[in-house]
This record gives sequence, C-alpha cells and structure tokens, in this order.
Amino acid sequence: VEDLKDETLNLGTIQPNGSITLEVKYNPGTESHSELTAILNIAGGSQRSLKLVGDMGKPKLVFEKKQVSFGIIPIEIPKNLYFKLKNASNDPAVFSVINPKEDVLSISPMIGRINPKENQSLNIEVQFKSPTVFQTKVSIAICGASPISFLVNATAELPKIELSYSDLDFGQIYIGSSTSRQLSIKNISNI
Repeated sequence: VEDLKDETLNLGTIQPNGSITLEVKYNPGTESHSELTAILNIAGGSQRSLKLVGDMGKPKLVFEKKQVSFGIIPIEIPKNLYFKLKNASNDPAVFSVINPKEDVLSISPMIGRINPKENQSLNIEVQFKSPTVFQTKVSIAICGASPISFLVNATAELPKIELSYSDLDFGQIYIGSSTSRQLSIKNISNI
C-alpha cells in the first residue's frame, strides 16, 4: 500500500447529499502482506479511519536450471534459448526482469503474471559485436517475494578458417582461353 503516513491530502468540499470518489492504489513490493490505516479528517466533525490491506499471497517462482549457457557462438549472429519459469505456489506471481546488459542481452517478456502451478517461457537472446567471454547475473523481482536470479554465459568468437591450395599460378594464358585451379576453404572452428 502506498505510504500515506506523512501526506495530507485536501480533498475539497462535499455538497449536501453529494459524494466524491477516491482511488486507492496498491503497489506491492517484496512483502507479501501490507497494512496501513488512513485517517479521514472532517472539518468541524469527527475523524474516520480506513484500514487498507494488500495481500499478494506467497508466490514462489522456480527455474528448471540456474544457468543459461549458450556455449561458443559466432559474433554478429543472434542466438536464442528458451528458459522456463514456473510458479510452484498456489498464488499468482507477478514478476519483472532486471536485465543488466541490454546492449548484448535481450529477454522477453520483461514483465508478466504466472498463474498458480503454470509456466512461462522466457526468450533469451544474445548477440555480440566482438569476441568476448560473457557472463552476467539476471534477477527477477517478484511481487510479494524475494527476487531470484540466474546466470547467462556465452563465448563469442570469430570462425577460424583454413585455406588449402596447391598452386594458384595460372601461367601464361592467351586471350579467349581459360584455366582453373582448385581452392578449398575449411571451417576448423566449433562455430
């Protein structure tokens, strides 16, 4: 429940037999249960109190595994993997992904709701512009629960090629004639 303890709101005047509508907004944090008492002061009258209660239950998100490993991948080519997130509780779970490396790592969806005992697949994509060994921790904030995290790692490399040929000297060639030589290009890397 939004913190109203230190705020005083002047709501104006209500005409005889009239009414006003107020909106109370609940923004859950990591606490599964929140309570707050709001006090309504009536000028020339008595105080009224309103107890506000927000309850997220006890959501619990779990992963199939704690790490997403892309292995060795070529630079400039995007690579995708899917990662399953499961709600193991009897309460719905509202989550948001905290991505620390948006320049090379993309995750979707970034926010969502998972009903009890259901799964959500996260699409994780990496793309690198230069050779690198990459590892980062991705956190998932869960309303009403502590955040959870997993590791993403990859190694980006340039492919290694080998040229194989015996002789590329074409010698003397006359106009109107042609000759050819064999050239072999072999990818000797794991990508």
